[in-house]
Amino acid sequence: MTSPNDVAKLYRHIPGMPGGDLVTEALRAVLATAADGFDQVFSLLAPGVDAYAEQGWTWYLPADLYPHSAGVVPDRYVVVVLSVQRGVDERTVKNRVAAVTSASVSGMAPAG
Repeated sequence: MTSPNDVAKLYRHIPGMPGGDLVTEALRAVLATAADGFDQVFSLLAPGVDAYAEQGWTWYLPADLYPHSAGVVPDRYVVVVLSVQRGVDERTVKNRVAAVTSASVSGMAPAG
């Protein structure tokens, strides 16, 4: 099992680790649509959010979705949202995760 704290620790170490710039660049270049067709443009990857991030998801049929969003906003704060959504459609799931991340990042000042 992985906790939000585990994911946050990983993101905090990326900038100082060997190859950290490569990881950051890859996270900044995440595609809008994943290889499996999942639309990733929500939460920390939504338009207007200054973050490098990664989305994650797992479907457990018939109706459970485990959507996750984790990243660094704006080059300073680590934000991790791991969730389990049961019995709701994909749009509702994305809206819920987006609401949590939006509330989390509102008012965050850039590094400087």
